[in-house]
Amino acid sequence: MPSAYLGARLSISQAYEFALSHVGLDLLAGPIWKEYLAFVREGETRSQWEEQTKVADYRALAGRAVRVPFEGVEDVWREYDQFEGQVNRVTVRPSRPARACSASVDPDRKLTCLSLLPSLPRAPRRPRSSWPNAHRLT
Repeated sequence: MPSAYLGARLSISQAYEFALSHVGLDLLAGPIWKEYLAFVREGETRSQWEEQTKVADYRALAGRAVRVPFEGVEDVWREYDQFEGQVNRVTVRPSRPARACSASVDPDRKLTCLSLLPSLPRAPRRPRSSWPNAHRLT
């Protein structure tokens, strides 16, 4: 593969990791986790080694994702389970985390967090500067 393609994928992966390091534990971080998982899963490969690396990266990322109590974590688990069903079934069993892994997010804790979410105050948004006034110093 061209090095430009690999460089671009590396930069995008680093951007996702940066975002997850800042907001990955938030209850509403589900879309970021799902996008990153799709990005890793849909990566192009041209050799067996690249395919195995992609599968290992996806497994590691999915393992991280299912441990976070965000909205939609069950969907991530189902997608991960389907993904594992598509790869070689011989290698699936030893590397597949136990179902308890997805249950490591305590359902009671998750429900409590989700029930508290609407009552939490939202951080005020900073006003956006309009383009013509953006050059002014205040």
